[in-house]
Amino acid sequence: MRPISACALLSLLAGIAGSAQGQVTALVDIGVRDAPVGALGTRSLWAVAPSLHYDRANLRLDADGEYRDYGRLGRGLSGGLDGSYFVPIAGAVRGEAVATLRGAGGGPNSSAGLWNAGARLHLGGRASGLWLGSQAGGGTEGQSLQWEAAAWRRLGNLTLQLQGSQLTLVDRVLRDGVAPDTLTPRPDTLYRDQARVTTDLAAWLQWTPPRTRLALAVGRRYGITEVAGLISGAPQDGGLGQGAGQRATTSTWWLVEATYWLAPRWGLTGSAGQRPPDSQLHSPGGRFLQLAIRTALGRGSRAGHAVPGDQRSELRTRRLAGGAVELLLLARDASRVELRGDFTDWRAVELERRGGGVWRLRQAIAAGMHTLTVRYDGGPWVPPPATRVTTDEFGQETGVLVIE
Repeated sequence: MRPISACALLSLLAGIAGSAQGQVTALVDIGVRDAPVGALGTRSLWAVAPSLHYDRANLRLDADGEYRDYGRLGRGLSGGLDGSYFVPIAGAVRGEAVATLRGAGGGPNSSAGLWNAGARLHLGGRASGLWLGSQAGGGTEGQSLQWEAAAWRRLGNLTLQLQGSQLTLVDRVLRDGVAPDTLTPRPDTLYRDQARVTTDLAAWLQWTPPRTRLALAVGRRYGITEVAGLISGAPQDGGLGQGAGQRATTSTWWLVEATYWLAPRWGLTGSAGQRPPDSQLHSPGGRFLQLAIRTALGRGSRAGHAVPGDQRSELRTRRLAGGAVELLLLARDASRVELRGDFTDWRAVELERRGGGVWRLRQAIAAGMHTLTVRYDGGPWVPPPATRVTTDEFGQETGVLVIE
């Protein structure tokens, strides 16, 4: 797939997703980077990486791809699709069904693919939470089982997350030092199960002031590869007993990534780090450096601007004692209303339901002009009714509210 075709396909998908009344973000990075290519060391290459993010009610979809030109070493493609569906359970507890499909090929590395599906359980509020889950799948490197857990905390524009996971890959390998015997009645007995267990511990830090996104991450990976000993049971012919064939590895990985938006649809992005090997996708890992121009191809759907059921809805304000402001929003048919703006550090805040279809928020807000958006029942973020609509530096429409 050529870069122009990838961009055209991304634009088409963005248009289709936008017509479905979801929140759509489509991005394309075009730049150069240093990438490890296994035994050949590190090579400089140029790449085109499109991505599409779709958010509608309790559904999230993320599609991404990358076209790489290695020069004389050929060209490579990689990409994937991730999906999540959230289900309310009780109070602050939510369930999430997740699925992943990824593949890579071309260039100096061999082709590989994988798929995973599973579930997570979330517990949390607006500023902190935790989740745990499990996924199972398969691919080029055999069957997989993964356990994962994380805890996060949000402080204004700053978000911290601690995460741990353990991945087990099981496939069939030929026993070392055993030559095939054509007289053996069951040649498959020459093969043994191989298990590769990888444990990751990581810390993520993200800072999102206006027009900027900065992400920092550091992690430690522990790996054990074991053949037959603890998996196939008792020792067999060939001397593979308990603990035989074990190999242990450890490595540290890190990432620094920053994006600065020069204009509503144009930004600069850069990243550097040490990437761990990925045996599932045949990636050798190693140090990398990337610089790219980022362009935004899509934005939130305009189709969701109508308020459910009542077109006479409006946002009213009232100054309270002590510097607080009461915001009242009429939305009779909504079952959940959220608001975010510059006075909430752009964090989503859930409004309190009152009688007559009125939703209320009481918050300390300074006098002056503010920008904000609302959403109904997990739909797209839209300007509140009866407010002046403007476009921010990212191309998103927001409402303007003046507080006396």
